[in-house]
Amino acid sequence: MSDKTLVIHTCCAPCSSLPIMLFDEMKIFYDINLEIDQIPNIIYYFYNPNIHPKEEYIIRRDELLRFAKEKNIHLVIEEDDNSSKWENAIEGFESEPEKGKRCEKCFELRLHKTFEYAKKIKGNYVATVMSISPHKNTDTINSIGKSLENKFNDIEFICFNFKKNDGFLKTTKISKEHNLYRQKYCGCKYSIR
Repeated sequence: MSDKTLVIHTCCAPCSSLPIMLFDEMKIFYDINLEIDQIPNIIYYFYNPNIHPKEEYIIRRDELLRFAKEKNIHLVIEEDDNSSKWENAIEGFESEPEKGKRCEKCFELRLHKTFEYAKKIKGNYVATVMSISPHKNTDTINSIGKSLENKFNDIEFICFNFKKNDGFLKTTKISKEHNLYRQKYCGCKYSIR
């Protein structure tokens, strides 16, 4: 292990389950050409002011906390009881379809906050588990991450596509094995429709 730190944005236990297991096995680091002595310490970071209603937010947060405890991982919960930041970020894009501009603004807000946290703790890398969802465009997510990398000079965004190699199917299986709560919509009040 190196003295570097990777902060991974998480959105829920099901989407995080496969990435957590892949990082735990460390095999995934070979995909990005990191040798064993270069492998960073990992902090999982939960920041999701988009999740609606509040009861849904609590269920997703607590389920991820339960899974993190079971897997003995370092999870930081960034509470945001006021979703006004999210509302401001997506303003004007409320009627956009899933995978549209509203989602891009939402990804940008959550990844920006993850970069801010990484900067605060002097982290070196940022990544996200969001690419596992078939409802999210991996190229869009990674493009936003790379653009934020340019704003936060000392922090590198690592692009992952957790959908590949049947990632979503695997995460569904892991969720069943661990009896994880699986939501029926992405998270925001507009995705419920």
